Amino acid sequence: MSSPTMQLQSRSKDVPDQIPQYDAIGMEALAELLRNELIRIHDREDGIDSINKLSARINVSRAYLAKFRDGGMVCMNIMNRIAWAFNIKYMIENYEDQKLTRIE
Repeated sequence: MSSPTMQLQSRSKDVPDQIPQYDAIGMEALAELLRNELIRIHDREDGIDSINKLSARINVSRAYLAKFRDGGMVCMNIMNRIAWAFNIKYMIENYEDQKLTRIE
């Protein structure tokens, strides 16, 4: 019978394989990655090689996509649609900071 320490070490070797790999972590990193993808959209080889095609695929106005590409912000819903179309995995943590959100 193996010791609890050996069992823990054995299980911990599998942890890196279980952790999802993300292309972006945080809102700023996601926005930057998506903008870079929009700037280089004409180089894509997956059939989404124009703002028009992306717009049609994700049902978002070309004007919103161009505005975002050029530095404007769009809502999280639109960023999520772009990430889905480009197969980008991201993680954004939503939390409450009592110092920042307290209303007195």
